[in-house]
Amino acid sequence: MKQSSFFKNKDFQKEFGGELLRNKRKGIRPLSTKNPLHLVLRADIETSGSLLKYRRLINSTLSHYSKKFDINVYEQGLAYNHFHLVLRFKNRKNYKSFIRAISGVLAKALKLKWVYRPFSKVIDWGRHFKKACAYALKNELEGMGIIPYKKRGRYHPPSG
Repeated sequence: MKQSSFFKNKDFQKEFGGELLRNKRKGIRPLSTKNPLHLVLRADIETSGSLLKYRRLINSTLSHYSKKFDINVYEQGLAYNHFHLVLRFKNRKNYKSFIRAISGVLAKALKLKWVYRPFSKVIDWGRHFKKACAYALKNELEGMGIIPYKKRGRYHPPSG
């Protein structure tokens, strides 16, 4: 009999932020220092234009602050109006400092606003981790125009 299964909470919420917070009360963001996190930051690009123009600035900002706050970034994907990060951090304080720094610095440098609070999802190692990395890479390739864009999401209205 495995004792470890006794401690696993099946009702643990793993997703937080983004459109999930629309018309909701504030709550604590579920984070894990042992498992990776899939993070999405979405920008309002009406004033600044596409994020793809600022690829070099965004990449250098992410690498600078990930080193500063001891964040392991496994994969990143930059799309037209958002970017994905698959990362892991040592403690909650480092995560909070990292998010504040990159969102503030990029908002000021690119003169943009973030549409929602950052979307995050705690993911498991193994297949789930590989899928999250592949998804971030796919977004990067779609943003660069190497592969054609494929619409996806939680809800697609019926066409016709």
